[in-house]
Amino acid sequence: MKLKITIPALIISFLFLGSLGAPRVFALEMGTVVGEGAKPCTEFLKAKGRKQNNYMIWVHGYFTAYNAIAPDITHLLGDKNWPWVLERLRAHCEADPKQYFNEAMVALTTELHPDGIKLGDPNCKSTQKK
Repeated sequence: MKLKITIPALIISFLFLGSLGAPRVFALEMGTVVGEGAKPCTEFLKAKGRKQNNYMIWVHGYFTAYNAIAPDITHLLGDKNWPWVLERLRAHCEADPKQYFNEAMVALTTELHPDGIKLGDPNCKSTQKK
């Protein structure tokens, strides 16, 4: 049986993850970002141990949500591994340390899936009629 993830479930999940630490929120054209994604890259670049793990947990959630709604993809990472992801996120953050971590994540996502997804697109899994 395939797990069915809905937009409200994703929103609740992100709100829960954001509440694990001091919640930080900022709005983007695509919606509201909470948790580690709403922190500046400078904090990610300083993070060690458990704090760095919190970022990777947030990245897992991001990839899960993306995979759930992308119309033409089931596994965004493909053959890439987590050390590669961490290295690329560091590179994006070092290039612009004042950007939010989510912006570095969006840049990484664009590397992995250049065509992106557009919410509201009839092919997007989150908008398909069941």
